[in-house]
Amino acid sequence: MSPANTTTPPKRPRRRNRTILPVAAATMVAFLGMTGFLGAQMAEGKDPLIGSGKQATAQTQPKTVRKVIITRKVIIKQQAPAVSSGAGAAAPASGGSYSAPVQQSAPVQSAPAPAPSAPAPVQSGSS
Repeated sequence: MSPANTTTPPKRPRRRNRTILPVAAATMVAFLGMTGFLGAQMAEGKDPLIGSGKQATAQTQPKTVRKVIITRKVIIKQQAPAVSSGAGAAAPASGGSYSAPVQQSAPVQSAPAPAPSAPAPVQSGSS
């Protein structure tokens, strides 16, 4: 085989896509135009989201803050040592260990309910 016998198809010229530039330019112009239009409206005080003028905000009721102080008093009553009827002091338990006397705790009493607090002062919009 000789190189003269091989046939290759002729190369076509490369086709350029020329529609990208006009589309990108038109998109940029539309974006900048809309941004300028909305900016001019907001500069005049006509915000398209809020509408004309300022909207009144809904007034919420103020929270009532109540401070509750809880105090607990623990009173421990110590029992007097038991007096033995024997002639001398009581002998320690075997092994030389000392056991503390058992103390009973005082009964738990609940505190009275706190007095209701005064209502919060009324606040008007002018003060």
